[in-house]
Amino acid sequence: REVWFDSRECICNRPQTESMAESDDATLRSGFQLVKTYRGHRNPIRHVVFNHKAKQLLSVDERCAKLWKTTGQEIATINFPPGQQCFLTHIVYVAQYNLYFATALDRCLKIYDDKLQLLNSMPWGKNSGVPALLTYNPKQDEVITAGLGGVKVWGSALDGKREVVEVDDAHPAPSAALPAPPLQCLWRRRRRVALLKRLELHLPFLAGAGSSNGRTQGGSNATKHTEESWVKQLYLNTELELLFIFWSANLYVYNVGHLPTSPRGKRKELGDALGETGFVVLSPCYVWAGLHDQPITVVTMMVVPNHTRGGSLIITGARDSKVKVWRQKAQLNQISYVRSIGAHTKSVSWLELHPQSSSVLTAALDGSVQMWSLDSYEAMHRAKLSSPVLGLTLIDSMSFFLHTDAEVKIFRLVHLHDTFSQYNSPIVGLQSIDDGMVLMMCEDSSARLVDTVSGESMSTTVPQLSTKSLIQTQYSKAKQLLYILLAHGEIHVYSTKTNPSVRREVWTTTLKERVSCISLCHAGKLGLDGAPEATSAEEAGGEELASDVPQAKGLSGELLVAGTQDGDFWFVQTANHGNMVRRQQSHRNVALKAVLVAADLKMLVTLGDPKGMSTVKLWHIRREGTVYIKSVHFNENVICMNYINRSLITG
Repeated sequence: REVWFDSRECICNRPQTESMAESDDATLRSGFQLVKTYRGHRNPIRHVVFNHKAKQLLSVDERCAKLWKTTGQEIATINFPPGQQCFLTHIVYVAQYNLYFATALDRCLKIYDDKLQLLNSMPWGKNSGVPALLTYNPKQDEVITAGLGGVKVWGSALDGKREVVEVDDAHPAPSAALPAPPLQCLWRRRRRVALLKRLELHLPFLAGAGSSNGRTQGGSNATKHTEESWVKQLYLNTELELLFIFWSANLYVYNVGHLPTSPRGKRKELGDALGETGFVVLSPCYVWAGLHDQPITVVTMMVVPNHTRGGSLIITGARDSKVKVWRQKAQLNQISYVRSIGAHTKSVSWLELHPQSSSVLTAALDGSVQMWSLDSYEAMHRAKLSSPVLGLTLIDSMSFFLHTDAEVKIFRLVHLHDTFSQYNSPIVGLQSIDDGMVLMMCEDSSARLVDTVSGESMSTTVPQLSTKSLIQTQYSKAKQLLYILLAHGEIHVYSTKTNPSVRREVWTTTLKERVSCISLCHAGKLGLDGAPEATSAEEAGGEELASDVPQAKGLSGELLVAGTQDGDFWFVQTANHGNMVRRQQSHRNVALKAVLVAADLKMLVTLGDPKGMSTVKLWHIRREGTVYIKSVHFNENVICMNYINRSLITG
């Protein structure tokens, strides 16, 4: 109890850090570590974008837009005009130009640099509706907008064939029309650049749709501005150039990279610079209806190469709090339901793929954030916040940020893992081996050495032909021997030089002593071989040697420390067919649940449960005997323990 209370006092007196001061951090599970919280907005935050090059975040609320570093330092602020709330309706970051593109209430496309300085303001033109949402297609250098009036695809172009330049000695007048500058220059130009409408998407679900989106057969633009006329949500898969528009519980998919009227890469820019006539009307290539019971709120897609059997995965989230996984086979127009993931209680607000770990991050209005494996469809990490999560974006493979209506939180992903091997029998134990190998114990009493890179079994033991199950294994890398302890106390020794492993010995001496747990060590690292150490009472820390242990002779080679059902532990000589020497009593008449050796500290740790309370005892290993150091008591039941970097980790 003394050690336990000292630990609590140390935690309570620790300085309050950023993560400890957060009320949400108390409910975070392992896997999400809170790094920073930004609370610079006085109004509800609407969306946040991330600049990967400058490591900056741009957050937009109802009255301003703020640019700030991941450390929380503000860089620039744009205040919206008085009386015009939500003046910038949506912002995206275009990495290849290092620019911010924004839609505004003045029906213009705003171009900002990385310092939030306005570079250009380009009007959408007449009869273009009210764009309120946009995304960017890097392969075609196009902007895709959605809002009142449907979904349209825009490019940039000069509004004339001849460039106007001032004539002087340094800049003579050109004799012919200047060639058009590259597209990379157009977005930054302040003059003589306009938006060209290249595509307009045919949306079957819009009310009053005629030959195009919302225009009547007579060609007038008398579209009724109702709630149903707005397209509020879309998702672009930039790899395949597939645009997903979700309306109610249906998905409409458009291929915006292939035009039906021209080959890929040779787009016909018809019509004038404002794009009033001559644009291409694109119909959906896939329509998938009735995917959820309630309207779909978010969609993402994980592209799988064509040579694989599985097919691409499409993940959808909806107001019914469900996240569903669908599989699309190559060259097929249909998708098949795979399964549901997520355990949210309110509407799903965001999905974000983590391609490095083949997983997906899900967020919902109930404040929950979850990470799910797309290989095993099992939950990897979970967290619960006190406020609804409105958006989530990956910063890199090890961090992400999310935002609520009042703050932006940056998290670090820890304990990120991947499934590298699967078996028919449940795994009941793991042990880390050098050179990227893991020793697995399975419920069918088999043990496997598995390569963590390839996932292949290097050596496998045949399940024991015994009614006694396997309870523990230890592996000797030097001798390539596997020691398997069965429930009745026998130890079987296997050679792992072949696959499957070959049994070499069966030790019955351990059966007589009713061995319950084992741990592998080396006598040389513990100082048990050679001459006795000259120690005094002061060097022993005032502790006396156990009275019932005689002066022991030196040991050599690899040893097994074996705990018994009677509460004793023995040193077992592996080179002498399991000969047991140096008995020491640890827990009187209480079975030892686990033993382990800290070779660098020359210490032994034993675990038992006297009177229903777990007790861990520490011992100092010396050649002349084993010295008791102290005991640590736990109110909870300790079922396993491990030693890592001079720390004892208990489960």
